[in-house]
Amino acid sequence: MKTIKQVENKINQLMIKLSKKPLRENFGDKEIKELDEYVGYIWDYSYEERMKIMKLQCDFFTWCSVGKKI
Repeated sequence: MKTIKQVENKINQLMIKLSKKPLRENFGDKEIKELDEYVGYIWDYSYEERMKIMKLQCDFFTWCSVGKKI
C-alpha cells in the first residue's frame, strides 16, 4: 500500500510528463492506468485513505480530460 504523499508525488510526476506532450485523443489514458496500478487494490486502504486517494484519482482524471497544462 502507498501513502497519500506517495500517490500525490506520482500524480505530480505524471502531470509533468503529460504537460510535455501535445494534446491528443485519449490524452492521459496510459497514465491513468499507470496510476491505478501504482495505487493497487483500493479496498485494502482504510476508508479515509481510500476517499482521499479516490479524490486524487478523480482530480487527475479530470485534469487529463480537459487537457490542462501546468
